[in-house]
Amino acid sequence: MGEKRGISRRSLLRAAPAALAAPYVLRRGLWSRAAAKEAPPSDRVTVGIVGCGRSGSYWTENYYRLKQFQVLWACDVDDERSHRLASRVGRRNAAPRVTRDFRKVLADARVDAVVIATPDHWHAVIACAAARAGKDVYCENPISLTVREARQVARIAKRWGRVFQLALHHRYYSSYRRACELVRGGVLGKIQRVHAPSGGVSRYSAMGAHGTCPDTLDWDMWLGPAPWAPYSKYRCSYNWDGWRSCREYCGGSLTSHGTGVFDVIGWFLERESAGPVEFVPPHRKGDETIPLTVRYADGLTVHGSRGDHKGSIEFVGEKGTLALGVGDKGFTTWPENLASATVAKLTEPREFSSDSIRDFRDCVRTRALPLSNVESARVAVTTAHLACIAHWADRTIGWDPTGGRIVDNEYACRLLARPKRMPWRC
Repeated sequence: MGEKRGISRRSLLRAAPAALAAPYVLRRGLWSRAAAKEAPPSDRVTVGIVGCGRSGSYWTENYYRLKQFQVLWACDVDDERSHRLASRVGRRNAAPRVTRDFRKVLADARVDAVVIATPDHWHAVIACAAARAGKDVYCENPISLTVREARQVARIAKRWGRVFQLALHHRYYSSYRRACELVRGGVLGKIQRVHAPSGGVSRYSAMGAHGTCPDTLDWDMWLGPAPWAPYSKYRCSYNWDGWRSCREYCGGSLTSHGTGVFDVIGWFLERESAGPVEFVPPHRKGDETIPLTVRYADGLTVHGSRGDHKGSIEFVGEKGTLALGVGDKGFTTWPENLASATVAKLTEPREFSSDSIRDFRDCVRTRALPLSNVESARVAVTTAHLACIAHWADRTIGWDPTGGRIVDNEYACRLLARPKRMPWRC
């Protein structure tokens, strides 16, 4: 309390006897904290936000809602973004420090966790560095730019005992959870096929220089591990014709969107530890265009197109069909009565939470495994990356999930990893 409220520290001490005589009067700070259910500073999870654009700002808004986090750092290669986020935090809490270099965030012993909301080509590098620095990680999807990076992130997170949550929010939807129980409970019978449009791939960029790099942006740091390229205001744009369309920085919507699609399929069909074994890229067959086709070892096929009911993901079984994203409940079944079937509840390592941010906070405190964790994310993003490789190589590829290698295709094998600019490594 300060002079602006009309009460000094000295006058407060003089008033202590009166306070003891009136035990039912709460101090103003305690009352506001109780009303807002705000954790005292010592109980909050301290975080550094690495990437202060759209996703970083969204995460910070959730931090405001929970009042269980304290943002100590706002890190971005663009000073305008980091200062804007720091200012927003400072209007409600102590303003975080600002930096362009995420390594300063990781060097701060006060930081419990980092939120990675950068372009995709930075995710694995920062995630591995954070784990080695003893920080827990909340990462925007996907966790990596390549198959090998995904495996390294999972290995490092496990080795250093870090809580790692990927932003696959469907794991926290009660409607998806109920749909998963129905599929696992056998109400559709044996699943014969899955329809799931998973998006397109990125291409190597032919962009030249566009505009002058502003003084507020560290362009070399924005590129980071990616190949050098001239500054372009379009190249660093978040729009789909910006960095997400460039193979140097992203796999395209097939990794941004497709990782979530393949995670749902693996989750519903209990294939989270072993992904598909064959990837057939889109191709022409006479006058017909055959979409991406992905096959599991037991012959189950995922078609990269919408099914008859136009669901976002459609499970077709011997006894019926379930389509996600159709109807008021978040999914619809055919026959309709299958949706009300009595099936066993899902059993998972921890209690279900409908809030991904709250789940992350709880896991940082208890060291439990998040519902969306690094190992399931690794399998899902590996599936998406392999689908991209089939696209880029324009040929069918076989995958050995146990050995972690592409079978009998030397060119495709080269695409499992990419060289990085020094000094950035996973």
